[in-house]
Amino acid sequence: LLSHPVYTEKCLKILESIAPLFKRIDYSGVHLSCHPDQFVLLSSMNQNVNDNAIRDLNMWSYIVREYIPLDLVNIHVGAKTNGLEIHRDIFLKNFDRLEEHTKTLVSLENDEKSYSFLETLEIAQTVNCMMVPDFHHHRCMGIRYDQSVDRLNLDTVIYEHIPQVLALYRSEVLPTFHLSSPYEGWAGGFKGTCKHADHIDTLDYPHLLQDKITRDVRLDIEAKGKQNAIFKLRENLQNV
Repeated sequence: LLSHPVYTEKCLKILESIAPLFKRIDYSGVHLSCHPDQFVLLSSMNQNVNDNAIRDLNMWSYIVREYIPLDLVNIHVGAKTNGLEIHRDIFLKNFDRLEEHTKTLVSLENDEKSYSFLETLEIAQTVNCMMVPDFHHHRCMGIRYDQSVDRLNLDTVIYEHIPQVLALYRSEVLPTFHLSSPYEGWAGGFKGTCKHADHIDTLDYPHLLQDKITRDVRLDIEAKGKQNAIFKLRENLQNV
């Protein structure tokens, strides 16, 4: 509610009253990021949507400055119903309207329907913001166009462009990647394939990632099992 004009003032008073509590939290050794709602995007044909997104993203910037040390606020580029160039230009115009501190926090993530890994990387390079490669979205998009493709071979394009991805990150921020497995398995329909499973199949783990990167990275596990999915994945990887 903090970014809602009707509630902003009330929310600010509440935050200010509990501000001392945030100062007592030990964040050492913890890297925090967030992924705002799906309607937070900067490429809509409806400028009201973009304006609300700008307000929302600047709100996250305020939270980072005053309360919680998030180092990455991740969003999707959005739809491209009217063509890549039109929506790309809309995105560039609205990204430029963000507060300068907000720009340093925003990252872009590829999706399975509209913006491929390479298209997302190109836009991120244009505005010089971070990018979060999502292996699952990338694989889903590839399989959407060719059911016979080897999903793991699709990862090659991500591996080949890792230097460009890393170059977008400040030294104090861990480069971030997303990983998930399909809810209905890879033989299911497109919708079921894109939906996140409870756990991560070890066959979906990007084993070559550690060979391609010499610095620490953050691999966000997107699974409905949450922490249990992480524990199970760690156990399974030890047995591989």
